[in-house]
Amino acid sequence: MISGSARFESAGSHERMDELAVKYTGRTYAEHHPESYAALPELVTVHVTPERIASRFL
Repeated sequence: MISGSARFESAGSHERMDELAVKYTGRTYAEHHPESYAALPELVTVHVTPERIASRFL
């Protein structure tokens, strides 16, 4: 569990998505999923500043 404060940002979210797609697939999101890229809603990036991190190992 991570708790803390969050900040929402919509500017640059498409570019950030493409950066991650290139990192993991070698292609932009539009190249990888052209049919869904055209229908994407507004994207939002959530920046979390963690204040507490807790985990439980079984």
